[in-house]
Amino acid sequence: MPGNQISPSSKIVQQYKKIYQQIEKYYHEGKLLSPENNKSKLFIGSLSPGCQACISGKWACVFINTLCTRDCFFCPQDRSQLKDGKPTVDGIDVNSPEDLIDFLRKFNFQGVAFSGGEPLLAFDLLQSYISKIKAEFGKKMYIWMYTNGDLATEDRLRRLVNAGLDEIRFDLSARKYDFRPVKLAKTIVKKVTIETPVVPEEAGKLKASIKIMSKIGINYLNLHELLTTKFNFKAFRERNYHINRNKAVFESDLHSLKILENNADFSGNLNINYCTTSYKHKFQGRGYNLRYTPYLCESYESITATGLIRQTFLKPARKNIPAFKAIFSAKKHLWKWDVIKGHLIVHASILNEVCNHFQSAVSRIYIRYFHVKISNLNSQIPVDCRKIRINKKFQILGEKRAAERQFSFNIKEFLPSFFTIFVKNRLYTSELKRYLNHFRLEIQNQAAITKKIIRFMTFYTSFEDFEYLGKEMNSRISRINNMGINL
Repeated sequence: MPGNQISPSSKIVQQYKKIYQQIEKYYHEGKLLSPENNKSKLFIGSLSPGCQACISGKWACVFINTLCTRDCFFCPQDRSQLKDGKPTVDGIDVNSPEDLIDFLRKFNFQGVAFSGGEPLLAFDLLQSYISKIKAEFGKKMYIWMYTNGDLATEDRLRRLVNAGLDEIRFDLSARKYDFRPVKLAKTIVKKVTIETPVVPEEAGKLKASIKIMSKIGINYLNLHELLTTKFNFKAFRERNYHINRNKAVFESDLHSLKILENNADFSGNLNINYCTTSYKHKFQGRGYNLRYTPYLCESYESITATGLIRQTFLKPARKNIPAFKAIFSAKKHLWKWDVIKGHLIVHASILNEVCNHFQSAVSRIYIRYFHVKISNLNSQIPVDCRKIRINKKFQILGEKRAAERQFSFNIKEFLPSFFTIFVKNRLYTSELKRYLNHFRLEIQNQAAITKKIIRFMTFYTSFEDFEYLGKEMNSRISRINNMGINL
């Protein structure tokens, strides 16, 4: 995909800033809510049990098929496929409902969603999976599905509910805002949700349909920010959409925030949830990481709050290693000496001890982060990969992949802050006060204090998405001022 920059006009940016200010006001008034105080996901009212499972990282999305009855221009998937593949979950082929059940149990899932393609094209398979999962887990497993509604007949819906379906979600944009199958489902399925991408050209239709949703008793409206992929990029360019650096469509975000703004005082029974691309990267990414990193994390490594594997190391002189090994022999499971690279990898929990041992012999700490990618297990297991057993016949491969960025910082200045905030999980605001007090004798004037605060905040924010998820909306305006294609 081309990488040319496209920036929205200053008028649009000002409009966005005005809406953002109102959104912030409603948020502080408690009219808009967010999970974990992270405003990449804002909602009015409450969230579906499925969305709650998603936030906790305890949901599995099963792509039961790949074929579809529609050809939506905004679809992020490859719609040129003519043949259905196997069901997949987290990119892994699933051969049977029994294998999926073992997978769900292995990683302690609380919810499972069925998507496609159009799942109702594989109705018998869908029904079989739902029935067997519900029989195994009962009410402990919340089950929902996504559909465009084309094949949603009364008979099919009743059979799926009898099998154990708890919720059905319709894409209204895919079906041009035709409510007929939605109204039918409302008489059969316990919870009915509208989950639809916010297409800029259809924003008026979507806003007008909210009253209809409330009138017929729709439980939830989930708004999705348009996501750019290689399969819809050309169509987005033809529509002159502005695409930001996380591949989301600016106009889609703008209209989604307008809907939240216009309905913040809404007193009806419709719960509205805005699911951003940033949220998916942050929360869904964290859930994925936390599922699999424990199986690849070594004893001398640690796992961050975002689910990444953290590897902290020093570069001491080789002559100092024998004395270190003797003193820390009782904790040898918490460190590793890489003789080839000259790196002493130490678990984050003993960083202070190790640095105190070396004192001035080492001045910097280095940090690498790894995420995990799983795939189907083939005959060979590559380096940095590990086999994860689901059952006797179903095993998957976990691969540790290094992040592009590597960090380093001065031990004397920032080790106490890193240890307190990211290892002990304390608030950065309290640590900032300690940091300033520590250097107060060196600070002579307000300009110097400001400089120290900037230095601390630069240090702290550099770890966003590696050690913590960030607050999202705080940096939203600066992000839109730096719009452009970067795919």
